[in-house]
Amino acid sequence: MENNIQEVIIVSPSLDPAVNVSGVSSVVSFIVSNNKKVRYIHFQQGKTDKERGGKFYRLKRVIDSFIEWTHILKKNGNAIIHYNLSMDKKSILRDVPFLWYAFKKKKKIVAHIHGGKYLFITERPWIIRLFLRKLFSINASFVVLSDKEKTLIESELKDATVYVLPNVIDLSDASTFNRNNNEDFLNILFLGRVVKEKGIEDIILACKILKKQGINYMLHIAGKETQSGKYLPKIPKIKSELDDSHYKYEGVVSGKSKSDLLKQCNVFLLPSYYEGLPMSLLESMSYGEVPIITDVGSVSKVVTDGYNGIFVNVNDSDSIVDAVTRLAKDKDLLCSLSANAKKTIFDRFNPKQYIDQLNMIYSSTV
Repeated sequence: MENNIQEVIIVSPSLDPAVNVSGVSSVVSFIVSNNKKVRYIHFQQGKTDKERGGKFYRLKRVIDSFIEWTHILKKNGNAIIHYNLSMDKKSILRDVPFLWYAFKKKKKIVAHIHGGKYLFITERPWIIRLFLRKLFSINASFVVLSDKEKTLIESELKDATVYVLPNVIDLSDASTFNRNNNEDFLNILFLGRVVKEKGIEDIILACKILKKQGINYMLHIAGKETQSGKYLPKIPKIKSELDDSHYKYEGVVSGKSKSDLLKQCNVFLLPSYYEGLPMSLLESMSYGEVPIITDVGSVSKVVTDGYNGIFVNVNDSDSIVDAVTRLAKDKDLLCSLSANAKKTIFDRFNPKQYIDQLNMIYSSTV
């Protein structure tokens, strides 16, 4: 790495898992912890899960954050900007002005895009189109999660410098874990934000059907609601159908509680409507969990249907039922997919290679 690259201002939500559940935060935490060749200055963008407030409060927070942004750029004049954002409405409207300001101040910018709805949907509201035109007019190095996303970005901006850098995770704990799939029971894990777009309504309906069919399973939900009280209070109310033997809310997990849960569960369920490359997918597969997941975003770069996981249809609880039933009734299939899931992560997602490639992107940006 070049000697003149010493400081990087890295922008993301809070890195404290106790107050923020975010795949982007997990990526940034991994980068900051593992890249010893760079001195990172973390700039927190976005609210924590525990913050409350209406539109006025959110607007005030963004304004305060922008003032702080101007100060940190002035104070660290030679630092590269590593800005993590997603292509959803809130992120686009909030983050593009911050990036535009840094561009106008002639900063070297790495714009790290973590999937999002409007990366894959081309029919966009006019305000989103306007902001994206601004984003893609910035002289920056763009980082995406897959070749599929690279093609999409290059179609937006013909002369863009676009690098592919799939997400990666720390494998030290998973490397010492050997899964036993001999029990006649499926522990199914949903790990992420509890929102409709993650398929939570489809999961609940599918699990009702699975219980009626006599499938032996336990659904573990771990995560935080974006809109407090929308789903989680409803789930206990259906315990007449999903009783204590079929459903458990694990809360927000991190550290040892998270790794213990990943070891306990043998199926990972994420029927999202759209995704980038979920960190929870990589984490669960590294422990040999079999993913049941929709083929959205860059998921197909990791999961191959019938080899290391099972694809289900978007907004289709029946396909979830079919996939879970197959694993419950075919132990050989469960064991095969589990072994291949773990092998995929350890063969293709090397942490050292990730950091080396990221440092190469920093050097090229300078």
